[in-house]
Amino acid sequence: MNDSYACPDCGGFIEKGHPHECKKPSGVSFPIDIKHIQIIPFAKAMDEVLIKNDHKGGWHNCDIQYLRYRLVEELGEYFAWASRGSPSSLSEAEYRQMRKELVDIANFAMMLWDRS
Repeated sequence: MNDSYACPDCGGFIEKGHPHECKKPSGVSFPIDIKHIQIIPFAKAMDEVLIKNDHKGGWHNCDIQYLRYRLVEELGEYFAWASRGSPSSLSEAEYRQMRKELVDIANFAMMLWDRS
């Protein structure tokens, strides 16, 4: 089991049982070098959902099995939308909900990746 994880504020490593001096940026973005720029708006959408859920306390202490269960649950919700046909056949509200499910899937996958 990994006893360290990334700080949700600055990205620095936090070792369990050791103090962490957070270097949270103040209005400054981390420099990034990304070839596939589609990642940027997707990551922003992921972060917006995580921020809305900050009051839940994060995923660092969540049971891995629970995170796996939630990932599968979110996949099911997405496939319920996908089974309706092509995205163009959905209403605007349905289309937004389908895209939200993809962000939820990505967030739970990221949580599992972060915890492994």
